[in-house]
Amino acid sequence: MRGCRGFTLIEVLVVMSISVILVGLVLGPVVQSFRMTREAQAMIDAQDAARLGMEQISRELGEAMYVFDNSVVPVSIYDDGSTPSYTYVNGQQGPIQLPVRQVNNDIEWFTLPNGKIDFILPKMTMHCDNPQHPADQPRDYPRGNEAWPPCPVCGSTNVSAVPKMPLEQDVTIVRYFLGLRYNNPKYDPKTYSPANLPPGEGLFGWRSPWEGEIEPGAENQVVLYRVEFDPHDDTLFPPGMPIEQRLTDPIFFYRTAPNKNGEPCCERWMEIARVIGIGKYQDLVIGKFDSQTGNCVAVEPSVTFRFQAIDNDAFEGAYSEEKGSEYPNAVPAAYLASYGYWIDNHLTFAGPEINWSVTVFRNDNTLAYSTDVDKRGHLVVLKYEYSGGSWQAPVPTFDITEYLNTGRITSGGSEPVEMAFTVDLNKGKVIFALDPPRVGGARSGPVCLLDPQAINDAYYRAYQVDRAGARRMAVLATFDPTSSVFVPNARIVPGSERVVGPDMNPGPNYGKPIRYERVPLELGNAGPNQYKINYDTGEIFFSPVYGQDLPVVPNPNGQGNQPIEVTYKIQFNRKDDIVKGDYITKSLVTIHMGIRMFDPETGKPHAIDLTNSVKVRNAHR
Repeated sequence: MRGCRGFTLIEVLVVMSISVILVGLVLGPVVQSFRMTREAQAMIDAQDAARLGMEQISRELGEAMYVFDNSVVPVSIYDDGSTPSYTYVNGQQGPIQLPVRQVNNDIEWFTLPNGKIDFILPKMTMHCDNPQHPADQPRDYPRGNEAWPPCPVCGSTNVSAVPKMPLEQDVTIVRYFLGLRYNNPKYDPKTYSPANLPPGEGLFGWRSPWEGEIEPGAENQVVLYRVEFDPHDDTLFPPGMPIEQRLTDPIFFYRTAPNKNGEPCCERWMEIARVIGIGKYQDLVIGKFDSQTGNCVAVEPSVTFRFQAIDNDAFEGAYSEEKGSEYPNAVPAAYLASYGYWIDNHLTFAGPEINWSVTVFRNDNTLAYSTDVDKRGHLVVLKYEYSGGSWQAPVPTFDITEYLNTGRITSGGSEPVEMAFTVDLNKGKVIFALDPPRVGGARSGPVCLLDPQAINDAYYRAYQVDRAGARRMAVLATFDPTSSVFVPNARIVPGSERVVGPDMNPGPNYGKPIRYERVPLELGNAGPNQYKINYDTGEIFFSPVYGQDLPVVPNPNGQGNQPIEVTYKIQFNRKDDIVKGDYITKSLVTIHMGIRMFDPETGKPHAIDLTNSVKVRNAHR
């Protein structure tokens, strides 16, 4: 029998080498294709998270009736007995804080500017728009506390929210905010390690798995949450915490103080909060680190909610009573900005933070009256004058805060008021119609009381000298230089006056109070129960006919005669004044969705940036 010759060792090694090479040639592209597929999937996930998140937030915010200010300002942080001393003592700034885990596992708190937005939706009913919805089942269903919940009958997401009419604010607040994926301070990194953590928990403090070397399981990223809550809910806050501080609390998501049920507040927040996107592979802050120590020195959110700044907006005059007053040269008593819903100025540790200002230009822009905040924190109007080739130092001309508090119209110094107005931030309205000062400092009631006897006597004295030129008239106290309430530079707002005097017509009502009718200044004389008024000089005229005296009726208390009561508003602006302003409006919100989705294998970030400007349609102006 002929023997069989086997393979030599060299032959076997050659075959094995060729096989390895062939397998490598085949598997290399396969592995590479898998890697490319994962990277493509990470990119798709980032795109979907950004697109769907932007769509949801824009849709909800557009329906809002009220939006809360999220400015970075000092807030009073409630000390619940377990509040981190660093945060409490230093009065950290809002709107939301982020605990960061440093190299030595110390926790340091940083501000996330514009990393939170709160708003209130109108009460709404959900409606299913799915054509395949069962015909025998209702299409309307309650929204609950979800953003846009699917139809509970057919499961369709083709749904719409219909605000109830008339519009009425809901009782809950919708909040979008950036927070840690694991928010419980109980799991202090100095006490716990990834090996002894309970399932589903993580070490406290931000530590990105893609920012340098990190022990597996020690990461804790920042993700975007949505939550809808009632600020009166004592399961979310320490029961003794004031409502005002609940609304502005920058560490609400990390409080370990017990709620009314004895459970840590932070655990209850995590139960009701919902992650927007895929939290496992996201990290929505970018850190800046010290090259020597490796510690984080600054953080910047990649998702922000910013209110839009409007610069050099030209306001338009708004007429109310003036057009009906038959006064052709009436100056608007109010001016409207393009947008309302302004953010107010804030007092910070560094001084006033100016979020809005209004300027009135006069005399071909050589005079400017602009709002500012003085050292006392009072809102004032400053006068700027251009002369000698330069702008002179500003001089106070009106104290808005003093007027709102006491009714006084004052410049705060010896100079008379040249320009005065108030501002309605919600309406974006500059109001030039002011209440003039009253004798005795009263805040309401008639501005001026005229004695009929004195007017009649003055008429007859003038009649004896000049019968044709005699007039029954008086000068209102605001315009009388001898009066204690004299206000220079003022004019009456046309149509704002109300004149009530004794009835001049014979009969049973003679002498009883009646509202007099105005006759246009240039159209003839006033008759019984009528008057004419010069809005520029404050002169008021009654019937000039001899014998048509103003009734003199003694007061029931025996003190003098029943007066003619005149009420009116005054203004300081002129026809050619130009009103402009700079402001930040809450009715336009710019949403920036910078979604950073990381490849779990390589740690390579896939960044998707979307920006959208949302108009808050239901905000009352």
